[in-house]
Amino acid sequence: IATFYYANAPLSYDPTGDVKEQLLAAFGDGNMPETGYQRQWWNASKDSKTYHHLDVSLHYIDKLFKSEGPFDGVLGFAQGASLGGILCGLQPFGNVSFNFAILISGFASRADCHEQLMQPNSIKNVSSLHIYGVNDVLINNDRTLKLAAAFENPLIVSHPGGHFTPNTWPNKTIKQFLLEQQTYLSNKKDVTNHDDITLQFHSLNTFEEKLEATILFHQKQLSNLPATERKQKKISAIPIGLSKSIDQLNTENIIENIDNYLLDDIMLLIWCQRTTFHNIEPKIDDDKNTIPLFFRYLILLYLKKPNEILSLYLNIIPKYGSWGDLKTLYLSVCQMQNEFSTEKILMENLKAACVKILGDQLKHDHRIVLNQPDESANEQEEQMSIKNQEWISNCAKEAPRIGNSRYNQSTIMAKEIAKYIQPIINITDKSEKQLNADKGYSYQSYKRLISTVCHVLEKASPSFVNEQVRLRTRRDRAFRYTKEQREQLLNAPPSNYITNPEPEPVVPCSLEELQPLLEHLILNKPGPSDDNQSIVFSRGTIMTGGRLDLCKQVVGPKGIQPLLNAMKNSSVVNRLLLGNNIVGLPGAQAISDYIHLNTNSNIDTWYIAGNNFDSECISLICDALATDTNVKALWLKRNPILATGVVHIARMLTTNHYLQTLDLLNTGLLDEGCEILFNSLKSNNTLKHLYIDTNGLTVKSGQNMRLYFEQHDNQLESLYLSCNALGDAGTCEIAAGLKHDKHLKRLGLASNCIGFDGARALVDALINHPSLEQLNLGYMKATILLGGLDNVIGDEGAEEISRLIRSIKCIRSIDLTFNGISQRGLMKLRDALKENRILTTLKVLQFGQVHNEITKEEINTMIEQNKIEWGKQVLTHDSNNTSSLTRTECLQKGQQLNDEINFPKHVMEIISYYRTH
Repeated sequence: IATFYYANAPLSYDPTGDVKEQLLAAFGDGNMPETGYQRQWWNASKDSKTYHHLDVSLHYIDKLFKSEGPFDGVLGFAQGASLGGILCGLQPFGNVSFNFAILISGFASRADCHEQLMQPNSIKNVSSLHIYGVNDVLINNDRTLKLAAAFENPLIVSHPGGHFTPNTWPNKTIKQFLLEQQTYLSNKKDVTNHDDITLQFHSLNTFEEKLEATILFHQKQLSNLPATERKQKKISAIPIGLSKSIDQLNTENIIENIDNYLLDDIMLLIWCQRTTFHNIEPKIDDDKNTIPLFFRYLILLYLKKPNEILSLYLNIIPKYGSWGDLKTLYLSVCQMQNEFSTEKILMENLKAACVKILGDQLKHDHRIVLNQPDESANEQEEQMSIKNQEWISNCAKEAPRIGNSRYNQSTIMAKEIAKYIQPIINITDKSEKQLNADKGYSYQSYKRLISTVCHVLEKASPSFVNEQVRLRTRRDRAFRYTKEQREQLLNAPPSNYITNPEPEPVVPCSLEELQPLLEHLILNKPGPSDDNQSIVFSRGTIMTGGRLDLCKQVVGPKGIQPLLNAMKNSSVVNRLLLGNNIVGLPGAQAISDYIHLNTNSNIDTWYIAGNNFDSECISLICDALATDTNVKALWLKRNPILATGVVHIARMLTTNHYLQTLDLLNTGLLDEGCEILFNSLKSNNTLKHLYIDTNGLTVKSGQNMRLYFEQHDNQLESLYLSCNALGDAGTCEIAAGLKHDKHLKRLGLASNCIGFDGARALVDALINHPSLEQLNLGYMKATILLGGLDNVIGDEGAEEISRLIRSIKCIRSIDLTFNGISQRGLMKLRDALKENRILTTLKVLQFGQVHNEITKEEINTMIEQNKIEWGKQVLTHDSNNTSSLTRTECLQKGQQLNDEINFPKHVMEIISYYRTH
């Protein structure tokens, strides 16, 4: 029936705005997931009013029609169907011209620039078949029908399936439609009645209007032919809009007798000598190097009316022909100079004009390339940067190149353009050597410019795009495994990253590098006066809130004691951030002595993660903390404490009644260490925040935690268990225990391979929980590196969470990042949110899933409204005068309160300058 060519979208999926921020939050800057295998025709702005880089796709389509076309019709699905609708409204343009469209699960463009294009019955003379699934929840049926309504006489067909269900497409209808188009195209007759054509375009005034009408009619004539005949059969262009009837076959005589004709009429006749439009006019294939008639007649007319040609007509050649035509015109002038030797000055002026037009465009395109938005810019910055940005022209592709032969006219032209772009100044004052050096610099600059712009153009070429698509391979995640496969992975031994935690590889600094900081501490100089200004040293930074930040500054075993000695003199420092400083046993001994001997110490927070502290080191620190009443936070992540070291921590917890935060993330506890730890908590009522993420915990640890909650009046407010191997079974154990809890505010269970069963058990346990504010079932950074598995609650689990959302009284934040939730599950969450006035954070970013932008917008709107209501409640309670409260003030207060849920005080106290810069 038909030959299909599959067009690949030229743009790889590049998340922006909220999606990009969520990906960064989930993965970290250096661990972003591969998204390049996903292709797109544009990247919509947050409000979908701007389609970023659609111009690149239109450029790609134009080049595809030129290289692989012509095509009789287009077939598109989803965003591709929406693009098909846009093309139907814009065509014919450039090389793009076709007769019919099959648009499946498409939607009307929401971009501002297409508003008129998408009006009812605005797209005419295109046969269209529109197909939608009655159960399509990703692109609502009314959106597909709105696109169909933009067409005159659309054929609309439905099928019983959803969005991704090609097995339910009406294939018989598609086949019949294609057969009808084939018959129609075969029987279509040329329309050549000149009087009818002239009548149709009777209101044309300017030359460009007449030329556009001429080209449009020529393209319609070509489109009447089957695609297989269009390249072989040449149809002469018919001038539209002539002031009077003129014999086209006698153009050269007409030019000679120019005073008898309008200049626009003659120029229109010259354009009709072309064999193609919006492309390079091909050279005549003979041995005589014959000049194509378009260029010969143009030069002859120029010699008669040089000023008019230069000012009115020369600049439109690239617009309706190509940039390469200016090169051909230049070379044609060189060929005809001997024929018109008395007109040397005029000929040189025409060549100079060609050089100037090409040079100006190359400079313009180069500026666009250099000013393209930064890929790391946020959406607001990107919109500001490219709001009015245009796609670069094809000028660099078609401009002349500098070759090895100095007498080659193409090389001479290229050098002239190079010197126009990079002028050589003060020529008379320079020696020949200096002059040659300046010329060489201009020529090299020109080559670099051409290369830079062509590199960008190449990325939108069909051949490049096809190769990129071929090279991209999809990386699947946990929800792609079967349930049995996930169970096998959960039961496998933990990775070496879990059993043998290590700090990042670093090299200790010299004592000289620490000296400026030490002098500041010894002299007890004040800290920063402004919350936004930190005091930065060659090693170390003093921040507001009394934080001394040495994270990743690597004081090492030799630097820790001088540092602690200096700190004794400072009344400013009360929190030491010493992450990843590999101080080892000497450091543990020094810290232990500092806590023992300085009973009036200001230090209430020790962030000593990644310091090679083993069981012996921890025993020293725990001995010092046994009865301490100064230290409220101990952060120990990424130290090889293991189960043997937890014994010392457990002993300390039975006697210490002041410590509030304990971080044991990635410390090699395993189930044995977890059991020791929770047994000790039965004798401790003061610890509030416990981190035991990334410790290889399985269902056995879930059972121990269940017993803890059942047998003990829990006082923990935060329990973080992300990136373990709890699975559904372990989660169900914890959920059973949580039914007895009354104090927990934050529960972290990201990346635990939790499915529907675990989600249902959690909802049953938490639906009436009296205090929980934050539930994290999302994704933890470095999950893949650590051998962990995403949560996989899917759409069924999302329905369970929807049940929770409808009933919660306290929960403000729920994270469902990367859970295999499709559009159907997202809609369940959205519907539940309509009945909720509490939730102020709902993270729903999903890897490998396509979501309806409108549904996401609805969720964001409801979440924002909940923030406003929360802010209003608090401000109303705190103030007697509430009549003047604005929506912005309420939203700002609500956002602040929401941030305090997601970033509680004990976390903000260890925010590091070096981990955030």
